[in-house]
Amino acid sequence: MIEPLDRPKSEDPSGLRIRRLTEWFDPAANFLSAAIVIIYLTGFLVVSWHLSRFGVPVLSLIQFDYLVAGLWVVLPPVCTVLVSLDRDTFEKHLESLGKKVHWAPKFLMSLAVALPSRIIVAGIFVAFLVDTLRWYKLILAFFLLGGTSIGSALFVSSLLVSTDEKRILVARKLAPSYGGLSLALYFLYVWFFALNVYPVIPFEWGGGRPIEVEFIEADKPLPDGIARDGATRHSVRYKLLAMTERSYVVLSPDKDQKSIQFNHDAVNGIIVLTDAN
Repeated sequence: MIEPLDRPKSEDPSGLRIRRLTEWFDPAANFLSAAIVIIYLTGFLVVSWHLSRFGVPVLSLIQFDYLVAGLWVVLPPVCTVLVSLDRDTFEKHLESLGKKVHWAPKFLMSLAVALPSRIIVAGIFVAFLVDTLRWYKLILAFFLLGGTSIGSALFVSSLLVSTDEKRILVARKLAPSYGGLSLALYFLYVWFFALNVYPVIPFEWGGGRPIEVEFIEADKPLPDGIARDGATRHSVRYKLLAMTERSYVVLSPDKDQKSIQFNHDAVNGIIVLTDAN
């Protein structure tokens, strides 16, 4: 009697779903980790360059402000880059790698390159620049922002095309050149942002524009350089430049001084005043 051949068992639907999710989870986690590192390092450079104008050294290597400042820098060019890319570019690249594009990645890609979202983000930032910067700085800002965005878009597009595929200004062999150009323009953009844009972003939005504060005198006198208001135990008004877990940094009203830094325990408290602007 001939025994029937064993038929391959079909994979359990739940197991197949978990395997597919796992295939997408690892690259997504790696991408997210790399993005956070880039944003954080960018914010660190922005805050460091901004504070160096006032003679303030790096206050701490771990600060949430760095992440917020990095988002301010990274989001506008990323949204501008997405204007030059479309969902089909990513889908064709994934399919060339033999990966089937399921509904979840398609939805995320559609959301990322949705025209209204990128226009809103980029438009708000451009309106902020127009309202804030003088005309010559505005031209330089648009040049650096546009150059960084276009170079990055060409770099990503050149990486996604196959080696034998050629398009206008896009080829795999041109990717290193576009990458180097984008990196150079990006650092110039970060430097320009730190010195011209970050200082005018409101403090409560994660920017570098100082807020007015008063310090409350403790049992001992106020720190050197901090003047007391004669009528109260408060100090006179100062512009708070930076604040960490241990210290305050304020702008000095003395023309011969840039800033004053002192520890938290030197005062009894701090009063944040309403922004008159």
